[in-house]
Amino acid sequence: MNKTYSKNRKAYHNFEMIESFEAGMKLSGAQVKSIRASTVSLLGAYASVEGKQIVLKQCHISRPDHLGSQANGFDEDAHISLLLSKKQVQTIHKAVKEKGISLIVTEIYQRDDTKVIKCKLNIAKGKRDFDKRETLKRKQSDIDTARQMKNY
Repeated sequence: MNKTYSKNRKAYHNFEMIESFEAGMKLSGAQVKSIRASTVSLLGAYASVEGKQIVLKQCHISRPDHLGSQANGFDEDAHISLLLSKKQVQTIHKAVKEKGISLIVTEIYQRDDTKVIKCKLNIAKGKRDFDKRETLKRKQSDIDTARQMKNY
């Protein structure tokens, strides 16, 4: 089981996920320590294609407490390069060219088998308000039927 450090649950409400990728992250040592302390926030985080690489933006990684003044070069809102294969980058670049398609990071986690910090990158399409309401209605009806089946 992977250890999850941060999840963007609101992304599943606001976007319809089309395809997902597992990407490595190019991090400094202080950033890794902060992420392992679960002081990372994905609220509003997104990825963009810059040249031939994918960059994670607006991901807030807090400064580790134990570093204090030693972390002078620590940038809490730094752009983080994501590590993907050329074929995956081409697929993402082709998908992002379409109108209404976004790259959303939904999870930062550590794989148990390698102890490497990864992120889950999704190609997503924004939902409209009526789609969001329909999803909530469907979820509530599923909960109600499960409750009725339990009592039966």
